Amino acid sequence: MFIRDARSRSLLSIEQRDFFYKVVPYGRLIQDWTISKAEFMDIPTYAGVKASLIIADILLESGFGTHPLSREQYNNKYSNNLALIKADKYWKGKFHTYGRIKYRAYKDWYDFAANYSDYFVFSGKFLKVFQEVDTGNQLYYISLTKRNEKVYNEEITKLIYNLNLEEFNIV
Repeated sequence: MFIRDARSRSLLSIEQRDFFYKVVPYGRLIQDWTISKAEFMDIPTYAGVKASLIIADILLESGFGTHPLSREQYNNKYSNNLALIKADKYWKGKFHTYGRIKYRAYKDWYDFAANYSDYFVFSGKFLKVFQEVDTGNQLYYISLTKRNEKVYNEEITKLIYNLNLEEFNIV
């Protein structure tokens, strides 16, 4: 589905490239944890949530790390919300209010990664994702949970293709 060509990475700004290469290991870690946690919960899975999708989602949602909530601190308190996950009524941790919406706050990226993998496994929204091995099919099911699924799908597809993100998938 995607042609392997990483030339577009050289078109990123230095700041974007720096953020990109910092995010990649966390994308792989989150994929690994989604596999382990799904298996623990007896959720059939072939690949967990693929690292390419996780990395692309983080890059898109955070604006390559430029969104204020994706940064280490927001309003002098830790933030690290790389995917701009909202703090719903079940969230018991710290949060920030940004534009009248509450968003989760994390101590660091590792804390974010642990929670993001939980979000995929335990929210119940992504069960069909775990049954897919194809990146495009996983993206289809993830995009169904987004408000503007068509635009999200197109943007994630561009990032995966242009930055050759499938090379970071574990399986």
